This record gives sequence, C-alpha cells and structure tokens, in this order.
Amino acid sequence: MVFISDLILQRYFRSVEVGVANEGISFGLFPSMSGVVTVGIYLVFTAWFLVTSWKGNFRLGLWALALGGLGNLWPRLLMGSVWDYIRLPLLPFSFNLSDALITGGTLSYLWSEIATSHAKSGSSQ
Repeated sequence: MVFISDLILQRYFRSVEVGVANEGISFGLFPSMSGVVTVGIYLVFTAWFLVTSWKGNFRLGLWALALGGLGNLWPRLLMGSVWDYIRLPLLPFSFNLSDALITGGTLSYLWSEIATSHAKSGSSQ
C-alpha cells in the first residue's frame, strides 16, 4: 500500500512542482550515476532478495527494502528520475516514502542480522 501511495504522491507533487527531481539513488546520493546503473543495482539486489527469501530466510526489512527500491524504480524508468517531496527542516536533503522504506528496511534487516548473530554466539558459549 505504501508503494502505491508513494507512486501517487510522486506524480501529484511533481505535477504541482513541490519537491525536487532526484536522478541519483536514495536521498539524492550519487546524482551523476546513470539510470542504467541504478536499475542494474536494483536488479542485482532483487535477485539476491529472491534467493534469500526462497531459502526461507524471510525478513520484513528485506521486503521493505525491495518495495522501496521498486517504488523508486518505476518513476525512474517512466520519467527519468524520482520525485522527492518530503523536506524536513533539520535534514539537508529531500526524500520520498520509497526512500523511507529503503532506510527503514535496511536498518531493520541489519538489526535482525545483529540480533541473530548475538543469539547464535550466546548459545554456543
């Protein structure tokens, strides 16, 4: 649902010119990176994600990361860039819901990996 909402919001805010075009990856990083490279990175991640999920290693963080990537992939393919429409006063960059999914998913995945690693190392002592 967040994925579809973000696509609608990107289209709306682009049409009323609120926000900025982002030709880089999340949060405007690496703006000179071509769309082809960005799409390639997403496809490699998707392949890794599918293999990981197929092996039974379900992680909510990976799903959020994949949906966020997909949410930024479609506008990039259709319009050449994503539209970042959220701007918080304390942050030096703009972002969108897909960027938030990517960040939240990454943090969730890392947290679960660290917790799993600590649980395994604690049980072996």
